[in-house]
Amino acid sequence: MHQALIRGARNDILESHHKLLAARARRARFMANLSDERWAQAIDEHEAMMKLLKDRDADGLGKSMKHHMMNKLSALVKALEAEGETPR
Repeated sequence: MHQALIRGARNDILESHHKLLAARARRARFMANLSDERWAQAIDEHEAMMKLLKDRDADGLGKSMKHHMMNKLSALVKALEAEGETPR
């Protein structure tokens, strides 16, 4: 989904910045989706975002994306704490 959105923007600078950031965030993205429950929740969140995108609901999409990122952050913090790491 992420790559499709980036390609759809047709913005080479955005695409190059996204590649750089995605590579740096790879471990965090993996750790945030370790449980089956979180993975299912993330899929539901992505489906909701796609609907809002298709509906061209920018306000709703922004809120949904923020909600998704906060859920991801919460899951990441839990995963780091479970490994004995202290989130910064």
